[in-house]
Amino acid sequence: MNSDLGYNFPPKRNIPKEKDKSDVDSHMEERIKTYKEILMIGANKLNIPQYVCTQGMKYLVKMVKKIQIGCDPRGYAGGCLYVACKEASKKDKKVRRTQKEVGRSVGMTDITIRNRTKELESILEMESKI
Repeated sequence: MNSDLGYNFPPKRNIPKEKDKSDVDSHMEERIKTYKEILMIGANKLNIPQYVCTQGMKYLVKMVKKIQIGCDPRGYAGGCLYVACKEASKKDKKVRRTQKEVGRSVGMTDITIRNRTKELESILEMESKI
């Protein structure tokens, strides 16, 4: 459009509205559900008790808020399961699982489990300082 002064103004663009928080929350809930399903599959394969799975799910919820999008959810679920097993093994030695065992149960390598475990431990450490 030309104005009276001869300037050529660009056409008006539709400015997208801010995302509704309910959309973001539902997306986050869907991701958490996926991670929990993977964690349960791995726990069932390893015959891990329910209380360890519950602790792993609590770790998952904390981690989902801070993780990178695009990384395989199996690695995060496996890392949380491994940390939960490691914590529970202080009281019950039968719960102890290796990174390789957890990795195989969720379909990832032990190196991926190790890296996700480091990420989770740093998140938990930061939360404990606050």
